[in-house]
Amino acid sequence: PIRPAYSPVAMNAAQELLAPALSQGLGDCPAFLGAGGPLSYRELEALAGQNANALQGAGVDPGHRVLLLLRDTSALAGAYLGILAAGAVAVTVNLRCSAAEIAHVLRDSGCVLALLDPASVPLWREATGGSAPCAARTVGGPVAGLPAWEDAVAAAAPRFDAVLLPEE
Repeated sequence: PIRPAYSPVAMNAAQELLAPALSQGLGDCPAFLGAGGPLSYRELEALAGQNANALQGAGVDPGHRVLLLLRDTSALAGAYLGILAAGAVAVTVNLRCSAAEIAHVLRDSGCVLALLDPASVPLWREATGGSAPCAARTVGGPVAGLPAWEDAVAAAAPRFDAVLLPEE
């Protein structure tokens, strides 16, 4: 579980989003309903922790940017909260963006990792011109030439001490 020590001058957004429901005993209540099935607050916390640990294992440090080009699924919710827990920055991109728009976001954001819906891989390849500026993994199914993010998440522990960041 994501359990940071309390600090009056630092916080973590993932913990702030999950802690109220968990502290009120709502851990088994639905936190996410959608494609990929429902997730309870406890399951979402564990999935976020696994994603945060997988991100650290992939070399993502606090402050790094991670691009999300994903459908609205429980995997997206877990990845997003995992990015926040790790102290990184989620760069969400609409699946309806053009290759030129994605290329601009990549240049502007300095992402170190991209998590891609398998259906978006052709668009990703067009946006990067075959020379991706960062590592890329697929979420939701295999694609030739790209590792599956689910493998890293499944191998990661669910407990993660969230990175506390200064309140601004």
